[in-house]
Amino acid sequence: MNELFGEFMQELEKNYKDQRRVAYYASALRITPKYLNNIVRIKTSLSPKEIIDHYTVLHIKKLLSNSKLSLKQISWELHFSDFSFFSRYFKARTGITPRLYRNRASLDSVQ
Repeated sequence: MNELFGEFMQELEKNYKDQRRVAYYASALRITPKYLNNIVRIKTSLSPKEIIDHYTVLHIKKLLSNSKLSLKQISWELHFSDFSFFSRYFKARTGITPRLYRNRASLDSVQ
């Protein structure tokens, strides 16, 4: 079980830009999505989708805080289908827009 969880996290690290579907990761590990869900929940008490989203949002926040890339460039870098979806994805998971997050991050770094 620990080995499969580790493989899931390695796959996520390699593919989070292109793949945010649980079925993709289950297939890559040659297990069912339900079995992947069981393994991840036992290890973290979160679902695989929650882990994928947390990981993706963490990288978005890092890019928003530490890069000069435009918001559109960040959405392209992370292979979102369009900027509007990128913005909705981020806001649904953080409660704020990418632009507001970047503005707050730049204010925090000034202080």
